[in-house]
Amino acid sequence: SSRNVRRDVCVGNKILNNRITGTRAEPIDVKEYSRDGVISGNYLDGSRLCKCPDAVSLINVKGNGYRIENNTGRNAIEEFFKTSQVDKAGDQARNNVFKGNKCLSKVRGNRACVRKPGGGSRGNKFY
Repeated sequence: SSRNVRRDVCVGNKILNNRITGTRAEPIDVKEYSRDGVISGNYLDGSRLCKCPDAVSLINVKGNGYRIENNTGRNAIEEFFKTSQVDKAGDQARNNVFKGNKCLSKVRGNRACVRKPGGGSRGNKFY
């Protein structure tokens, strides 16, 4: 039953100063129940994203309290940097700060570089 599922709680993860290219899935996918991490100084290229089924952004944050700053991206399908909620994951994708991130190309379909999540900000901040 779902009551017995163990949560993978990670605290303080850091993804710093990497060059991530050639991936078919989202280069950085922050999982629900993780918190208080930093994603900074990374270069991400989504030119090989497959959109299978949801590989459409470069950084997808489902955890809480992350700082996502000074990253550079190109070739995303829908958004470069975003938050998203997972059904049945409770109070997740909250209180994240996106600051100083750069988009070097247009998103396919002229969508936003950073997506402000629907249903309210949930404490997320986009600068």
